[in-house]
Amino acid sequence: MIDDSEILRRYFIAIATDVYEANGTFAALDVDQEVASIRGWLTDQALGARRFDAEEYAALAHRPSLDQIKHSILKQRRFTDGDAVVVYVTGHGITATDNGHFIVLHDTDPLDLADALRTADLIRWLAAHQGLTQAMIIIDVCQAGQLADNLPAVLTRDLPEGWFVILSAHAGVDAKLGAFSGAVAEFVEHLRHSTDAVARADEYLEPYRFIKPVVNYLRDHDLQKPLILTQPYQPSVCLPNPGYEPGGLEQVVTDPARRDLAILKQDMTTHWAVRAPVLAGVGPVFTGRTVVMQELIDAATGPPGTFVVSGRAGSGKSSVLARLVTCSDPGFRADHADVLAIATPVPPEGAVDIAVLATGKTSEQIAQQIGRVLGVQGPRPEATTAAKGWVDNIRAVIAGRDRPLTLVVDALDEASDPSAVLSTVLERLNPRGHPSLRLLLGVRSSGGEQTDEPARELASVTIGLLGARQIRIDADDWWDPGDLRAYVGQVLAQPGSPYGPAQIPSVAAAVESEAGRSYLVAGLTARTLAESTEALAAGDPRLDVVLAQGSAQLVANDLRTSLHDARDRRRASILLRACALANGRGVPVRIWPLLASAIAPNSSYGDSDVAWLLGHRLSGYLVRDIEDGLTVYRPFHDELRRVLAEGAPLDSDGTAGVMDQAEAQRRIALTLLPLATWGAG
Repeated sequence: MIDDSEILRRYFIAIATDVYEANGTFAALDVDQEVASIRGWLTDQALGARRFDAEEYAALAHRPSLDQIKHSILKQRRFTDGDAVVVYVTGHGITATDNGHFIVLHDTDPLDLADALRTADLIRWLAAHQGLTQAMIIIDVCQAGQLADNLPAVLTRDLPEGWFVILSAHAGVDAKLGAFSGAVAEFVEHLRHSTDAVARADEYLEPYRFIKPVVNYLRDHDLQKPLILTQPYQPSVCLPNPGYEPGGLEQVVTDPARRDLAILKQDMTTHWAVRAPVLAGVGPVFTGRTVVMQELIDAATGPPGTFVVSGRAGSGKSSVLARLVTCSDPGFRADHADVLAIATPVPPEGAVDIAVLATGKTSEQIAQQIGRVLGVQGPRPEATTAAKGWVDNIRAVIAGRDRPLTLVVDALDEASDPSAVLSTVLERLNPRGHPSLRLLLGVRSSGGEQTDEPARELASVTIGLLGARQIRIDADDWWDPGDLRAYVGQVLAQPGSPYGPAQIPSVAAAVESEAGRSYLVAGLTARTLAESTEALAAGDPRLDVVLAQGSAQLVANDLRTSLHDARDRRRASILLRACALANGRGVPVRIWPLLASAIAPNSSYGDSDVAWLLGHRLSGYLVRDIEDGLTVYRPFHDELRRVLAEGAPLDSDGTAGVMDQAEAQRRIALTLLPLATWGAG
């Protein structure tokens, strides 16, 4: 996964020459406009923290000498893995008699290229910064493709995976002035003004999403064809999306150590309040759950030990853990101090040091995430596995701390191999009888007073292996029905609701009594009532019908209310189910249409369908996340994900046939197999 929080500095370096002493051979070029096109994209103030700095190397954009370029690239600073660098080269390029490619400089003698820049040397100088893993190099001069023949094969092979090297014209082909930069400017302008929700979804672009439209533009205008020397296979921090629109489906701003479990921005408002209660009228913050929150605060700040935090689907396990993590973050507390003063109990600042969402992650990924926060550079080389090597070094750091570390890991049951995470990482970090951490583990359970078999087994194994204490948040000791009634009352009081203050208490009590200690069911029910045209009083038989519905029926009712066209209801139902069937942290927006088409025979879906759903209020059923640098979406709650994946008939009265889950997963696997084969090559 690309975590841009590790990128501390971003530099845009333009190397450009407009006029030449040998002007009889090398004509003057208006390169300023070319530089301005690339710089205007990368240094745009609207990019915020993703913006590149063009000032430190600004002198290289105005007739630099060879010595000046060499000193600036090699000596001015040592680039590290905390840097991202974009180098754009424009001017004249030539191929010498030895077939070496050169960039012509202001004082270059056409008969003696000693003062010209050998293009391969520029790549070597940049590659000498061995820590530089994020770079984009654009050689936009005539015959630039000759560079591909000049670089040693071993150098090209060993360029970091995060490097993107573009040569704007093939060997022997002259680059047209302003062609490549103009194509980039056209692409950037299109993204800035795009209304396509898919195009706006990602902070950073995948290389193909950048180069494909640029190449198409050059082809359509009969201009040159670029050559790609090397490119990353994931989004690049050197390709900030100028059209990115954060929206509310991502976490609030916290320190990166706690970002995994931070509260969603959408949960910080009263709009679509279905995931956790908010304090209406006084500010955006979670309230209620006083007993269980105090228990979690005591666990996070007390002596070392392990605590298993569990509860049935919808009981708010992840919400209370998110509240604990977020409200302990110094930055969040500074931004929301007035509200936190009202909502109690609040954990002390820094009560949680590290938060990890285990969904879809391996033992090594979890260990690496913890290690990176603690400043561990890598696994111990002599360890038998990378995961064990990370844990060895993490333990060494923990042993040197002057206070216990507090680690929160949610969705342990959704890790790629929960048992391996337990034995390889968690048991070694916090062994039974000799704990060194305050370790809080979120594990899902379901079904009344009992857990289902897999969840019960994992919870039991965890408790036995780590000597953990269980905090079951929906058990009588930690459950207050008044919290759920208050939450329902807040949803019923939303603007536009037909319910008045006098009706809300009795209806909220009726919803709470039928919700089975599930915030999910209570929230969906309350939202259905709040968006109806008529207030149904407690005791009304029509209200009893609504209260008897499960989550699948409630979602189906919402689709019927929101979408009057049966074709749109089917489209939304298929897209939501495809999203729920995706493994890991969610479905990438670019393959979402493929999954939807796979489970809907005789139908075909594209980016426009995904954009339609993301632009509709039904997108509130989804949460946006990042996996392997890609924006992904999944249903906001595990129970909702299960209901959608199982294929509940959401788009009709239930008479239409629905593909069973096993067949749907088989079709998805067949659809994705060619992509996996291509990626492996």
